[in-house]
This record gives sequence, structure tokens and C-alpha cells, in this order.
Amino acid sequence: MKQLGLMKARDLFVAGCLVAFTAVSTLAQLTTNDWQLPGSGLWTNAASWSPGVPNSDTDVARFTADYAANFDATQDVNIVVNGIDFEDTGGGTDATLNIRPVGGAVLTFGGNAPFVNSRSTTGGGAGITFYSPVDVGAVGLTMNGWGTINLASTLTGSGTITLASGSMEVRGNNATTFTGEFIANSGSLELRGGNANAFGSTDKGITINGGRLRLRDLGAITINEPVIINGWNSSGSINNTASLGVNLAGAVTLNTSGCFSVTPWNSPIEPGRKMDTVFSGVISDDGNHRDNHFLLDAGSSANATGTLSRTSEFILSATNTWGGYTHITANRPADGSGEFTGTVRLTNGNDRLPVTSTVILGGITGGVGLVSCNGRLVLGGYNQELAGLVTWGSGSSNQVVGGSAALSTLTLNIAAGTTNAYAGILGGGRAYENNLALVLKGGGFLFLSGLNIYTGTTTVQAGTLAGTSSLAGALTVESDGTVAPGNGGIGTLSVASAILGGAFEVEINRNGGAPLADKLAVSGSLTIGGTLTVKNIGGILDLAVGDSFDVFDADSVGGSFDTVDLPPLSSGRAWNTARLNTDGIIAVVQTGTLIKFQ
Repeated sequence: MKQLGLMKARDLFVAGCLVAFTAVSTLAQLTTNDWQLPGSGLWTNAASWSPGVPNSDTDVARFTADYAANFDATQDVNIVVNGIDFEDTGGGTDATLNIRPVGGAVLTFGGNAPFVNSRSTTGGGAGITFYSPVDVGAVGLTMNGWGTINLASTLTGSGTITLASGSMEVRGNNATTFTGEFIANSGSLELRGGNANAFGSTDKGITINGGRLRLRDLGAITINEPVIINGWNSSGSINNTASLGVNLAGAVTLNTSGCFSVTPWNSPIEPGRKMDTVFSGVISDDGNHRDNHFLLDAGSSANATGTLSRTSEFILSATNTWGGYTHITANRPADGSGEFTGTVRLTNGNDRLPVTSTVILGGITGGVGLVSCNGRLVLGGYNQELAGLVTWGSGSSNQVVGGSAALSTLTLNIAAGTTNAYAGILGGGRAYENNLALVLKGGGFLFLSGLNIYTGTTTVQAGTLAGTSSLAGALTVESDGTVAPGNGGIGTLSVASAILGGAFEVEINRNGGAPLADKLAVSGSLTIGGTLTVKNIGGILDLAVGDSFDVFDADSVGGSFDTVDLPPLSSGRAWNTARLNTDGIIAVVQTGTLIKFQ
């Protein structure tokens, strides 16, 4: 009864496939011809089939048995079929059906809605490899099942090849022979074997409707097909698996949020090497502000991918224009060798990321990444303007770095009313990674809380720079800019040197008689000017005579504040600012106290 149940399930699957690909009211009846051999045989041998040899566009060639090993159907003449249906019914090793030509014999798919099915009863990866040249004509071909279908030879035709499920590998040189489109509705459409022309001419390209385009075990190779992404895939709508230096030169269009991933793998050409994926074609969207994700889908250092795989990068060399957020992260928890970090590197010009995009480093969004993972942006000697920069999750290695002997400048144009919290690092420990400058403009709020070690300048043209961070370089606050150490809580912002020409905002709190104040700690020279605004977050009655607050320290101080705005005091008390312009100290005194200037 169990075997009968399997047979019924199998027959229902096949029948469903035939119905799906056949408009019954308008088509001729299909004839299913069953392979009679337990293994290899000659296609044109009458004894190989029942009821007959399939060789017309209404014939289906069906291979259904418990196959003990891989086997060949040798094609000694040109053959035409409407469909090929392969199922390994056994519970052991999943077999592969190899269709092999003799003397260049061609396998043509014809009739209405041609199809290929490949599967095993157990749900495994039984497959079909077409060593014969395949001609899909103008009608095209649809591939189904959960097995792997491998187009290992030349592909000819102008019709659409659709992957409905499973995996399809394309390997042949089809530059001048195939002019149709590839569509992945589900499953994995794979380029494997190193032939850059496997997808044919670039007229129609590749459409991803929920599956993925997988670039597997390739060397340095350029793929020129345009790619349209219509469906979300959190493991990567475009995925690089163990490929060295793949370059996607065709345009990529996001009609939904995009996800690009790199998966290091223990393959013959990748024993734990650095895997780079280059996008030299423009990545754009449909005008609906689509988000884009760059994911290091890394293996642990224990499974032979090694620590070099963690340095794999996405390299952007075109002026990209997608309109939403940019998320850079990884999806493996830290192991004994450290944390995992996804990396995007910019090259060949300024502003390779969209200037309207906010970059999110680390964490998880849309099912992409892990809370503990990190993101890294390498400017590479170029300048980049962004709408914002934030960190998500708990990773401790989020970074933006320079990475070149040429200075890189990161400009954050944060909109008024918008707050960005960045807990990562600006700068790094590798060669030239600290060769980075920061510009803030746009009227928004940037809160820094990491140990920043970049050595370039920090310029606040507009907006507010706040935080409890450190800046290894010089800080300049222009007339429309604001610096606010701490902010939202008492804290210190440390810098190498500073010029204050805009607003300087600090908060104070008597703290039960142990006064606290935000502080700008300057290890070198400080030039003051502009407006100092002090806010008491402890309440007007909290301040007492004798309380003093140190709002800046510096090795040397020049200039003076144009305007000083201090919080109100209760009756009988006044502010002593005699030491403000020299030592950064303000104190509460009793009204009428003689102030001694020093």
C-alpha cells in the first residue's frame, strides 16, 4: 500500500506538471513514453521505450525508477520532444540522468509549453545533465522539480527559459546562439564552469522573480547580461559562491528590495580565499526607493573556509542610484577567530553609493544578517556623500575607513529633524584606513559613541555633532554648525584640536553636590567663538553657591565666545564666568560676590 501511495503521488505530480504546461482545449494529446532500462541505453533503441521512441513535439520522455547509479541516455540522432520527466524513486543515492550526443546530435524542445522535470521521491537532488546541444526555439522551456538541471552544452533559440523550482546550471558558450531571456521564479539559476557567455546575448538578460542568480566556482569573469530583480530573496537575489573576482557589468534594476550575497565555500578553487564581487554596471531601482543589502554569507573558520573568506568584498565602480537604505552586514555568529563583517568597497570615482541613501552597518533587517554581525565601508581614496550613517545590532567591528594614500572624505547630509546614532569606528588599523575626513551638513543630528581613530579633519558645516566619542583629528564647527558633547546625558567628546565658530551646547547637572558637565576635551589648541549654550538638566533649584562646571579643557585657548547663554539661577545667586574663556569653567556664586579675574 505504501508503494501504491508513492506511485499515486508521483503520477499526480507528473499530471500536475502536464496540466500546468498545457492548454488542454487547444493542444494535441501528449504521449508519455517510459524508459524501460534500469540504467544506460541508446535513445533510438525501440527496446528502451514503451510504447515507443519519443521523437515528436507531442512526446514526453519519462524516466522513472529506483536508479542505483548515474546513467546515460545516448542520443545518436537529432531528437524532438515536448518534455522530459525524470524521477529517482529510490531512497538511496540520488542519480543523475546524462543525455549524451553522438556526432553532434541536437535535442530540440517543441510543441506547446515544453518542460523538464527533475526530482527524487525522497525530495533529494536527482538531476539531468544535457551534454547534447539544446534548442528551445521561440517557444522556450520551463524547468521544474527540486533536482538540478545542467545545460552543459550549447543552447540555441530565442524563447524564454523559466526556472520554476530546483536548480539549473548553465555552462555552454551561447553568445551567438541564444537570444532569449532567463527567468528564475524560484530556486537557483547558476552560472558554473567559467563561460561568461553562458546566458547568451545581452538583449533580454535575466529576471529574478523570487529565486536567485548564483555565480559559482568561477575565476575572474565578466557577465554582461542585465538583471531585473522582481522578488525578494534574503539569502541573495544575486549570490557569489566561491568565485574569484566576478564582475557584473550589466545594469541591475531593483523592482523590490535587493540582496546581494557572497558565500565562501570549500571548493577546489576556494580553500578559504578572498571572494570579491564587482558591480561595474549601474544598480538602480524603479523609483520606489528600494533598499539594498550586501551580505557576507560566511562559513565559520572551522569548516575550511578560513579567515581569509571574511575579507571578501563587494566592489562598486559605477554611479549607483537606488533610492532606499543601504545595509551592509553578515549572517554568521562570531567563532574563536572573531566576528564576521560584510564589506563594501568603492572604486573608480566618487559617490559610488547613492548620495540619497543612508548606510546601515551591521545587525539584521528584512531577515538579512545577524544582530551580532558587522558591516564595513571602504572609501578607497574616493569621496562619498550619504544621507546618513547608523549602526544596528551588537557587533563591535562596524567601520568606515579610508584605505588609500589619497584622502577620502565622508560627507553626511543628514536632514533636519533626523537623528543618526553611529556606534562604530571611523578609521581602522590597516594601511591608510585612518586617512579619512568627515563633513556634517544638512541640519540633522549625528551621535558618535565609538572610538574613532581617523586622522583627517572633522567639519560641521550644519547640523549637530554630538556624542561621547573621540576624534584623532581637528574639529571645525562653522557658523551654521553645532557641537554638543554628550547630549542626552552627561559625556565628553575628545578631539585633537578645535575651532568653534558656530554653536557649542553643553548640559550640566549638580548631581547631589558632585557637579557634572558635558565637556569638549581638546588635547591641542582650542579657538573659541560663536555661541555657548548651557542647559541645566537638574532643575533651577538644584544649583547651589560653590558649584562649578568645566565645559572644556585644552592645551591652549584662544578667542572668546560671541554669546553666552547660561541657565537661570534661583534668587540670590549669579554666574561667575571669569575663567570661561581661558579654562572653560563657570561657577555659581552669591549675588554681590566680588569676581576675581585671572
